[in-house]
This record gives sequence, structure tokens and C-alpha cells, in this order.
Amino acid sequence: MKKLVGVIISIFVILAVLLLGYKFVYKISPRLFINKDTKLIYANEGITTKDFKELSQFIANKEKRKKFEKNIKPLNKYITKIYAFSDDDIQRLKENDIVFVIDPGYFYPFALKELDKYYESYRDGILIEKENVSGYFLPENKKTYLKPHRGLFIVGFKPEVIKKFVSKEDQYTYYKDIENSIDENRDNLLGTLIYTGPEIEEFGVKFTTLTGNVVKNKLKFQQVTVLNENSVGRYKNTKENRELLQYVGKNDIYLSLDDFSNLDVLIFNPYVLGYNFDKESMFEFWKAIFGIDIKLMLKEVDGEAIIRSTENGAGAMVKIKEDSKEIRKVLGLLQSENGFLDMSNEIQIKDNNTVILGTNEFKKQEKEYNIPKEAFIFGDMDFSKFLNLPDLDITFIGNGNKITTDIEMSADTVKEIQKRY
Repeated sequence: MKKLVGVIISIFVILAVLLLGYKFVYKISPRLFINKDTKLIYANEGITTKDFKELSQFIANKEKRKKFEKNIKPLNKYITKIYAFSDDDIQRLKENDIVFVIDPGYFYPFALKELDKYYESYRDGILIEKENVSGYFLPENKKTYLKPHRGLFIVGFKPEVIKKFVSKEDQYTYYKDIENSIDENRDNLLGTLIYTGPEIEEFGVKFTTLTGNVVKNKLKFQQVTVLNENSVGRYKNTKENRELLQYVGKNDIYLSLDDFSNLDVLIFNPYVLGYNFDKESMFEFWKAIFGIDIKLMLKEVDGEAIIRSTENGAGAMVKIKEDSKEIRKVLGLLQSENGFLDMSNEIQIKDNNTVILGTNEFKKQEKEYNIPKEAFIFGDMDFSKFLNLPDLDITFIGNGNKITTDIEMSADTVKEIQKRY
């Protein structure tokens, strides 16, 4: 009996040592592939605890819905984490340069045994998908390559990309904000997409994230733009008395910051005006032809503005400072009956320091929005009427170093979008 107990204890000790060795010595985390060159990261953890069948209600086509429900079954059984990485910025991003990292957790040894059903040897320890295998989510004519590596499966569309990716394992760089974002959104069904690239740095953005979840019959997304240290100062707001907030309604954009000239980065950006556009040249042109200094004009905004877009057209309500020569010069040009831009019917000046543009009427709202004092941008939008959809609600708020956008739509809206596109 003692011998039997000793054998059982020995077996448990050996198993424990093997498991500990596997977890802390052999196996690595997919996050070790995050480095200074990484531009795009997709992370979905805790997959074994998630019910992906909730997504089937958003698939309009019955056959596709059945296929989806069938194909997602192995996810919860064999996979604990899925990651995707790319070193390319968004403008040059190609499907073939994306690498997927699948973490089966403690199922790795068992998953290895199953590989020969789907993959065969290629070269340099890399496997190629068999001819008679059709992927779960990829088109049948799309081949994948796979490399087992320290408890993970590295999957891609080009073997040379996989080799290069694995070689960067020792280049891991810890980014606290990015890893915190992955942790915070771990329970979200659709995981987290993180992007950091040179083109968003032009706008003072450190990185941006997108995550998604299902709540009953609603599909909810949240996009967070994290600003760098310089931008936090640019969009600072210290205004105590917000006079225009009481006029903010549905589908309005409310802006409140100390210096509106700092918005030139967003207003005159290459995405809006084209990459060959030189904003400084435009500023000089306006100054030379019309005698208007745009930057100075923006500085004369007294901390608040509302932008409104309705079926009746666009409009704005802007607080201006007492001594606002540039703005009043522009208003004079626009209100001149002899000028080429006679907009006198669309301009109102209230109490000598509030300018109303357009034909919209700004009335005090029955209930004022409660937003943080430091918030510099806010909007509560219903896009369903503009796009002729059952529903599509978007709210956004900029506060501190983050701009958070929440998007919510029903299954009916998702299906309608699928039909159109």
C-alpha cells in the first residue's frame, strides 16, 4: 500500500514539474511578439469562456449563419487566445503580411497530434495546409502556413513572413498603456484591435483601440483614441461657466477648449484636404487675399462652440471674445450686401458675443447634458435617419488624454448593412 501511495505521489510530482516547466520555461505568451516595430495588434483572450454563438443573430444569410455556428465550436474547446500582428502602417497593410498567433494553452500537446490532419511538412519547421482542407473562415483557395513554436501556433500566408516574425521574439518591448488596454477589454467578445502608426502621430495620437461586445440583441463597439502628452495640453479646457452647454441637443457636436487655434491639426489635416495640401500656404493665401488670419480668428473663439447638422442644413453657435477683430472682419464680409458672399440672412449675433450661423434655431434644452468639466468635445448622435437604418447611436467624449466613442446598433441594423454592402 505504501509503495502504491509512493508511486501515485511520484506521478503527481512529475506531472506538476512538467506542467510548471511547460508554463514557466518552455511556453511563451503571444504578447512577447509586441515590439517597437509593431503597428497593428489584435488580441482576444479568455476564448474558452466566451459564447461566440451570440454573433449568429447578426448574420442575415441562413446558410452562412449555420456554417458560422458549426465552425466556431472548436474555438471554445481548443483555443484560449488569438492574436494578430503587423508591422505595416494602415496605408500599406496587406493581408499576406499579417501573422496570427494561436494559443491553445495546456491543449498544445494534444493539438500537435491533430495537426497532421490539416497540415503537412513544408520546410524549416513550417507546415503548409493540405490540399483537401478548407479553412474555417478563409476562402477555400487561400492557403495558410503554420509553425509550432513554444506552446503557440504561428499562422500566416507567407512562410518568409512567419520566419521573420518568429525571429523577433527576443525584441519584446513593454508598453504599459497597450497591455493595460488588452487586459481591460479581455472579457469583450470581439477582443481588442490596437493601432499605432506614423500617420496618426500627426494628429497627436499615441495609439487607438477598437473593441466590441454583444449585449442581448445589440452589437456594441468602443473606440478609444489615446492622445500623447503634447496633445493633452493642446486640448486643455479650464472654462468654468459653460454658457452654450444648455443649447446642446441630439446630433450636436459640442467643443469647449481654451485655445481653438489648436484645432488646426484636426481641421486642416491631410485626410480631409489631401496629402499634397499645405495648410500654411492656405493660411498665407487667406491673409494675402482677404486680410484674414485664420489662426488668430480661431484664437478669438471664447472657449465654446456648437456644430449642428440636421435635415434643414448645417449650422453653428460660437462664443466669441469681446475683442475679436478677425472674426468680426469675417462676419462683416459675409454680411455685406455688396459682397460676393452675402449670408446676412444666415448670421445672427446675440448679446454681441454669440454668433449663430445657418438657419437652425438654437433653443435651450429641457435637460442639460452632464459632462465632465474638463471635457473638450462631446456628441450624442443618432445616425439612423441620415443613413435610413433601423437604429445607429454614436456618442463620443474627449476628456483628459482620451477620446472615447461608443457605437451601438441592433441586429436589424447589422443585417441591413450586410444587404447593402
